Amino acid sequence: MNNLKVSIVICTYNRAPFLKRTLESLKNLDYKNYEVVVVNGPSTDETSLILEEYKDKVKIRNNPLANLSVSRNIGIKAAAGDIVAFIDDDAIPEPEWLNDLVSYYTDDKVGGVGGKVFGPGGDHFQFTNGIIDIWGEATALRDEEGNYNDPKGELFNIMMGTNCSFSRKALEEVGGFDEYYEYYHDESDVAVRVIKAGYIIKHHPRAYIHHEFAKSHIRTNIYKLNWYPIVKNTVYFGLKNSEGYYESSFRKQNVTEVAKKRLKEFKKWYSNKQITKEDYEEFSAMWDRGYKQGLEDGLSSERKLNYDISSDSEFLKYVPYCNISRNTVIGEKLNICLLSQEFPVSAVGGIGRYTWQLAQGLVHKGHNVHIITKQEQPNSWLQDGVNIHTISEEQIKYLDELKKYEITNKNLSYSYSVYKKIKQINKQYRIDVIETPIWDYEGVLAAKLLEIPVVTRLETPLLKVVETQKWTINDDIKLSADFEKKLLELSKGIISISDNIKQTISSLYNINLDNEKNTTIYLGLDDIAYDTASSEDNGEINILFVGRLERRKGVHVLLEAIPEILQNNPNVKINLVGNDEILNEKGMTYKDEFIKKHGKQEYATRVRFLGKVDENELMEQYKSCDIFVAPSLYESFGIVFLEAMRFAKPVIGCKAGGMQEIIIDGETGLLAEPNNKESLVSCLNALIEDKEFRRNLGIKGQERFKEAFTQEKMVERTIELYKHILSRH
Repeated sequence: MNNLKVSIVICTYNRAPFLKRTLESLKNLDYKNYEVVVVNGPSTDETSLILEEYKDKVKIRNNPLANLSVSRNIGIKAAAGDIVAFIDDDAIPEPEWLNDLVSYYTDDKVGGVGGKVFGPGGDHFQFTNGIIDIWGEATALRDEEGNYNDPKGELFNIMMGTNCSFSRKALEEVGGFDEYYEYYHDESDVAVRVIKAGYIIKHHPRAYIHHEFAKSHIRTNIYKLNWYPIVKNTVYFGLKNSEGYYESSFRKQNVTEVAKKRLKEFKKWYSNKQITKEDYEEFSAMWDRGYKQGLEDGLSSERKLNYDISSDSEFLKYVPYCNISRNTVIGEKLNICLLSQEFPVSAVGGIGRYTWQLAQGLVHKGHNVHIITKQEQPNSWLQDGVNIHTISEEQIKYLDELKKYEITNKNLSYSYSVYKKIKQINKQYRIDVIETPIWDYEGVLAAKLLEIPVVTRLETPLLKVVETQKWTINDDIKLSADFEKKLLELSKGIISISDNIKQTISSLYNINLDNEKNTTIYLGLDDIAYDTASSEDNGEINILFVGRLERRKGVHVLLEAIPEILQNNPNVKINLVGNDEILNEKGMTYKDEFIKKHGKQEYATRVRFLGKVDENELMEQYKSCDIFVAPSLYESFGIVFLEAMRFAKPVIGCKAGGMQEIIIDGETGLLAEPNNKESLVSCLNALIEDKEFRRNLGIKGQERFKEAFTQEKMVERTIELYKHILSRH
């Protein structure tokens, strides 16, 4: 099977950054006998510039229409492989992806093979073992491999478009993709026609793809999709694929029932306040147009098949650019390993967010970066030029000797798994330096057992969390605090993310950090010219909180202040983003406690608990807010303030920890007294009542961000420290 030629087809449209990432990721594929075809839709962004970089390595075709099926057929015609595999421009394959797919092409009866698709964050599946019925109703997630390959059946195996492959012979026989489908059900329709032609579609238990599910011209968030083609194509699919089964009135009745399920979804979202009344009316109007058009076309029009898809070019074997080679000379490119238990790509927490910013900045400077993180599945892949390696819970072996020390057992056992993962990576890439957060002392065993220098970046330590959360100190906490201190003693370098955190840890842990091992390096974010928006034009003022809903983040103070603020300001709304399932000292979540106490009040309708959100939604929240507030009792730094300042939003923090080094009170933001409702209310009112004051603070805050807190500055100073440590090591 290794002799089978595979053509990977990527259809793209206005997603240049994602496309580059996907193209880069292909160099990690273990299967080597493949070519790459990129079909560019009517893109107006930098896609053509990206493709110019790859013009000698991939086949490039263009499609003037925003029609995915047309692009797929263009890709098939350009492909010269025995198998044509499709991956989206916002997806990353596992190294074994093609090996897995090809292994299931055991004979000529196999018409297609698909694998599993991870959703954003890599902690859940979007698709596994999916099937569809003749009416267009699909089930994307099933536990068992599908066995629905009866040409005369009513259920069929399908694949997700971002992870599907077909034999060229089968595609040519069925006429490729039906170009009626500009988007949605296009790959399912092909799978059904391939099965009806006598082939089988197989589900592989792995063949993993990681799908970012990025925004596009047809999707701006999980609700705001272009429902017109979705409904239209569902109805068309059902009518076309049920031909010959039942008479037309019965077919029409069944596709109508399936289509109406979308209307019920819209109504449910509206009832749950997940969409607005305007959204509901817009979605319903799109549904009505799509239903009528799909009904008319499904009953009366001919399919738009394309039998002119035989290959028009020779096989162009993909020869990827080489990985960055191992470095032995200090001053050249480094191999760097970063640790972050929180998955950094979609992180909301500070450690995950700065780790991803640091990693991308280091890659941009030409260094080779690995991140070790925790996920449900043990995987390794390349994302935005960063090598990501995950450790699953099943891989962690807990110590019986530490059963009564729950926190210490959890952290030490994970640290040992990290140590083993670093040893494994180091066999292929000679790791020059390891960076770990102090939190959960992830790198303590690597620092003890490996010869690779370890750098520890200081964030809020355990004893400070205990203090702000009002936890009781027990032997387990004392032991974990000792391991945090041990990590500092074993580290070859220490980075303080603020002067305050250095002083805090020195005091709490009785350790001298005023020495040459320690350097203060502020965290930073990429300096991108973000568009800003405001709700002020419609008379509203939106206040945003981002962070875990726990005492340390001061959310209890904010929730105490909300009734007074909203009762006195009917034009104010408040959104809270972050994990809202954490129990407080009363055994309730702060969300539930607030709803129980205030849920029947009118102002409670102007408070939205959004929970965890993806990166796109988080950026939308920053973009559209008018005031940002995070009244933490303590922050070692406070990267959320930079997120807001980057958008020129006025920020409110507290006179505690590193917040005082980010925010210049009254000039680039406001600082309230920590754990003080009256002080917080005063700061909020000052900004609510004065639009010009809000504007000036936002502008000054953005200027300060660019001066002191950019990704560029953080990365440059970090590289200097790494090289200094290596010169001594």
